[in-house]
Amino acid sequence: MATIKEKFIGGMRQIANQAMILTTNSNKTSIANSKDLRGVTLSSCVSLAVKPYPMLQFNLMKPSFTSNVLHSNQPHRIALHSLPPTEKSTKLAKLFSKGANIQPIINSTWDQIESSKNKLKTLFDELDKKEKLINKEKTKIPEIKHLVTPFEPFTLLQKEDYGFYDNEVPFLTNSNVVFICETIPKLQFRVGDHEIWCVKVIDVLHPLVDKNDDKIDGGLLYCNKDFHSLNKTCI
Repeated sequence: MATIKEKFIGGMRQIANQAMILTTNSNKTSIANSKDLRGVTLSSCVSLAVKPYPMLQFNLMKPSFTSNVLHSNQPHRIALHSLPPTEKSTKLAKLFSKGANIQPIINSTWDQIESSKNKLKTLFDELDKKEKLINKEKTKIPEIKHLVTPFEPFTLLQKEDYGFYDNEVPFLTNSNVVFICETIPKLQFRVGDHEIWCVKVIDVLHPLVDKNDDKIDGGLLYCNKDFHSLNKTCI
């Protein structure tokens, strides 16, 4: 008989959510080093309020290097991205969802990754080889102790894949909408193995929008362990 946890997970898999990515800079004084740039794919991000100012809410699983960066007595700027439903967006969402668990793989194959024309493709090829080897040998993936080194996803991106807001906050150029936000000190809540964040929206960017095209595609959706697009309107 299924446990309530198993029933809950099965039920939530039937609910589609936006696959959104959070990015930030761990070094407020410089944008020179891509290793300082952090990011994570969010499992939940929703509109919270309009008054007294626009606010969004999201959660982070703990432990998290990204959470460690955001915790401060002063507001910390972040970017929250809604991506178009494309293959490139799917790869970005998968990359930023991996977290520090794959950083050892990145480090061990860095020479090969760095010399390739498409770093992101080379990484996923290496991950695929590792998964096939594990399945062939019928062995389990060795447990990686919690977050030994910070995840450095921007080292795998091309320079044209991202820009900076106000010469500080990294944002992904492959985005329909980018919400530039500031954290609100002491407005975070620990709930179970997650942490809920409420942030203030200070600007909204539209990197991919053509001024002559008002098409709205609904963004990249995640449901039942796969990515989807909003392809029709139900009336």
